Amino acid sequence: MKFSDKLSFKVADESYKDLKKGREYDLNGQNFKVIEKRDDKQNGLKAYALSPVVNGKVDTNHIYMGYTGTDFKSIRDLLTCLLYTSDAADDMQCVD
Repeated sequence: MKFSDKLSFKVADESYKDLKKGREYDLNGQNFKVIEKRDDKQNGLKAYALSPVVNGKVDTNHIYMGYTGTDFKSIRDLLTCLLYTSDAADDMQCVD
């Protein structure tokens, strides 16, 4: 399976949704299963590990990571960004 820019954008875009661990999702015509999920309410980290489903079986030889960037509407994300990134603390800005 080839990882294309189109698939990369789709994985990133889907990471902003509330994907469920163990469920399969269609990403650009290919089924992927969420094999791991991290949704840390304390610091705002939201990440997923997805593997393609090939011939009905999860192919864990290929794992694709999707994660969200800073959500400027989330006070937790902003505080985490400001507290734990020295550049952001110095510049008072937080970007991915």
